[in-house]
Amino acid sequence: MKLTAKTLTPLCLLITVSIIVSTAISYKSVKEIVFDLSSDQLAAHAASVSTRINDRLDGIMEEAKKLTQYKDVQKATKYKGIRPKATKLFAEYASKNRLYEQIALADLDGNVISSNIEDAVGSQSIGGKSFFDAAMQGETGISAEGKSPFSDHPVFSIAVPVMMNKAITGVLFLSVDIKALGDLYIKTVAIGSTGSAYLTTAKGMMLSHASPDLVLSFDISSQDWGRRMVKEKKGDIRYDWDGRGKAVSYAAVPRTGWLLAAGIDVDELIAPARAMRNLVGIIGAATILILGAGVFFILKFMVIRPVNVVRDNLKEIARGEGDLTRRKDILSKDQIGQLSVC
Repeated sequence: MKLTAKTLTPLCLLITVSIIVSTAISYKSVKEIVFDLSSDQLAAHAASVSTRINDRLDGIMEEAKKLTQYKDVQKATKYKGIRPKATKLFAEYASKNRLYEQIALADLDGNVISSNIEDAVGSQSIGGKSFFDAAMQGETGISAEGKSPFSDHPVFSIAVPVMMNKAITGVLFLSVDIKALGDLYIKTVAIGSTGSAYLTTAKGMMLSHASPDLVLSFDISSQDWGRRMVKEKKGDIRYDWDGRGKAVSYAAVPRTGWLLAAGIDVDELIAPARAMRNLVGIIGAATILILGAGVFFILKFMVIRPVNVVRDNLKEIARGEGDLTRRKDILSKDQIGQLSVC
């Protein structure tokens, strides 16, 4: 093996290994930093949206209580002749707020006696349900989530007592369209180009998602990562979904215990780190080529050429043709130059 190859090969290998190791370490460090920063941002998204939803739910409760203050609503619990007025009020109120699928009034047995949905009157009953029972005790009741019999959308109801002369005479309830709630607060969340948010019940059933087929059909508690989310209620997690890595932060909606999750594809998150890694790799390759070329020319003109001169001189001497009094034209004063004058 020639001197050039003996010198360049280990040198290039050493530089290559050093660049690969340093690039790998840098990539891992930058990736973790990106994950930490993204976790903070995703957590902020999750907390912000869950707070907005919670505030809206508080507002709906106040609106329900406000409706019970209307005299026509109070009288409608006792007098059939007043109920058309209550129905008209409910219809006007619901038409102005797309979150309300149904606004209705139930008697003391839970039978619906007035509603913005005509088919509900006389056929719908909420008697015996926990949220109705809570309202009958003078409290605000919140129902479990379920599929609406009128729209097939996921809904839940808020019930409050209607009182006349300090006595409970009926129950007013609002059925909130969770699909509309999701359209307003969940689907509007934009995180990068692949990020989105979704909403589940406290136990993990999907309530709002970018893929409508998952609503009320997919339970995240069927997955290891989902069980962890349901248990912890707040935190960060990474999992695979449809073959793509996801980085997700989640938080609970205090009023209902729903889980609000905000996530983004891992590939999008670490794209800058990968770009940096690729750039370092390109710079490293260019560095190897430049250093290799530089070392090659240095060896050729400062080492190999003078050594070749000495070698040729020694060959002439060995053949008996050399002039021992002649000095080769080597101008360097290093060890090779000193060798040529020996």
